Amino acid sequence: MELEIQGGPSPRPLLSVPHLLSDESACYYHGYVLAEMAVHQTRNFFLKNFGQIVDNNKIGPMLEEAYWRPGNLEMFLDLVKKLTEEPLTGRPGSTRSRSLWMRSWVRLCAIVLWADRPATAEKERKEYDKAVARPAPGADAGEEEVDLKMRVRFVDGPTVIADTEESKGDFLAACRQFERFLEEKYPLAAGEGEGSSARTFG
Repeated sequence: MELEIQGGPSPRPLLSVPHLLSDESACYYHGYVLAEMAVHQTRNFFLKNFGQIVDNNKIGPMLEEAYWRPGNLEMFLDLVKKLTEEPLTGRPGSTRSRSLWMRSWVRLCAIVLWADRPATAEKERKEYDKAVARPAPGADAGEEEVDLKMRVRFVDGPTVIADTEESKGDFLAACRQFERFLEEKYPLAAGEGEGSSARTFG
């Protein structure tokens, strides 16, 4: 792996990353690598099956059932495989684990250290614009209210901007109140709204 990523041997094992504060915590950093790979594999699984992840009410219950509810009762790799139907490979849809782990690392390092930042930024921007262009939750179904069955408060320091308790549980009404607060405190520059993603709730 060291030869693939950095072209030669390393003075310390490549994945042996020292912790910033304490040596005994260094092993946790390996978990961050696995968690990052699991995030991308899970995200790709949802995109492949649903086409979108923004405002998709199917994803939350699936994450709760597969990841959050089991907690430490199951092994991490088993949780990922149970949800995505694939072992943690670094690239969903294949079982060639070892080579794919290496290619995933090589690609990640190439993006971070050398090239492809403009292309990556452009791709992420297109995904963002596509998600923002979709109707707000409830808007496509003609719903005027969204009740999350919980209390949500928008605060700015000591200032309470909006509270669903005051809007009779209507989350979208609280969001619109928060939107007005943003527009008053941070008004858009003249002409900035044209051709850009507008802030809107419902």
